[in-house]
Amino acid sequence: MPINIPEPSRQNIFDAAFRELDDFQYLTKSRPENADLMDRLIEHPDIGAKLREHITNEKVRTYIKDTIINRYAKVRTALPREIEDYIETICTDTLYEIDYIANDHVSFHRTESNGYYAIARSKHRHTSWPIALRNLLFYLARLPQCPPEGCSELVKVLIIFCHGVPVNSGDKEIVVKALSHADVFCVWID
Repeated sequence: MPINIPEPSRQNIFDAAFRELDDFQYLTKSRPENADLMDRLIEHPDIGAKLREHITNEKVRTYIKDTIINRYAKVRTALPREIEDYIETICTDTLYEIDYIANDHVSFHRTESNGYYAIARSKHRHTSWPIALRNLLFYLARLPQCPPEGCSELVKVLIIFCHGVPVNSGDKEIVVKALSHADVFCVWID
């Protein structure tokens, strides 16, 4: 049976939990460290105590873990649609978005100088960037004409978001090198 906590109480609980998770840097910590935080969230007056006003004590831990923390991880690791700030080292022109495929996290842009940028977004995991590369290449393959008529350049970019999780420089370098063989610029965002 779903747990329904009335608004605005639910939002206040989520806001307090998100603040605690952000302050703790939850996404960068180990399992034992996160387990300690879970105990603190359960006892927190604005989180666990407020939840106990609406659900039984036995369900508080499960609710925090399965509902609040899962939502937090999704929100904090979401891939952004707006990417201009992340690629300013590659593109100094203004980008005009032509197309965006949300499910694939791929966008297609035109510049004032008639250049085109195909941009994919990925999370830092080792299995994510190859999928993002595939999505980018499949997107380009599905275009009726690629490069578009009058195109001065077609630049392929893969932006990899680490969301605070450290990735060693050797791993970054090998991914950048691999992507360069496919003429894809790689940008790592810590």
